[in-house]
Amino acid sequence: MPAQKTEFALKEMRSELNGFLQFLKTRKVVDDAGSTYGIGDALNESKSANGILKWGYKSGKLALRLTAGSVICPAQTQSLACSLEISVEGEIRLPVKADGDLTWAILQTAMNLEFSAESSTVGTGWSQFWHLDTHIDPPLSTPPVEAHPMFHLHFGGDRMAARRRAKPGCWGQMLEMSGPRFAHPPMDLILALDFVLANATGAKWKDELCKAKEYTGAVRNSQRRFWKPYKETLVDFYSCDRQKQQNHPARLLWPTLRVKAV
Repeated sequence: MPAQKTEFALKEMRSELNGFLQFLKTRKVVDDAGSTYGIGDALNESKSANGILKWGYKSGKLALRLTAGSVICPAQTQSLACSLEISVEGEIRLPVKADGDLTWAILQTAMNLEFSAESSTVGTGWSQFWHLDTHIDPPLSTPPVEAHPMFHLHFGGDRMAARRRAKPGCWGQMLEMSGPRFAHPPMDLILALDFVLANATGAKWKDELCKAKEYTGAVRNSQRRFWKPYKETLVDFYSCDRQKQQNHPARLLWPTLRVKAV
């Protein structure tokens, strides 16, 4: 049955995600995966209609233990941690041809990262914020004048502003801006965790995590599900004629893409 095919694929994703979290917990990277228990229930409520299975989940806050060696300031950093939470909405589509592959897509994703550090000389309170968001222009709306990639990574954001309002002067003379918004492939929880660990655990990520099949298998499968179609869309932009380029979906992912000259 077609519906069983998409449901089985979703079950595989759920199993990989659960195994990935348990692996990180045993390696003492994730303090507690309790905030993710609701993911399974959310995925179990996924609905299928007309060959399309819609799914989604929210992670709750995950506490990650990182490597202080990646900190530049403050000096004498004793510890570095990250609070991560993500919500994801996606779909699985049946192939057009009987022997084709299922098509995966992330439709909406929002991720908040808060890094925090403690120094032996200047104490606590050192933090920074990152946000991954989804931008979709409402129907009949006027597009923004600045580049808004559909999926974009942004430094600061509302949480950084909230910290400034609660504690005036905490950021010194740091300049806060609405951009730039860095185009980035969408992320599920597995890819979000790999993003943080690849950037802030040093040799542990390269020499330990990436050499474990539990880690690399889950990351590879998530990349294939969600990054392969994203990147194929970008490649296709350069393979089609000017008329198709004008309204190509790649220009939603990267608004700065320029169409061929006449």
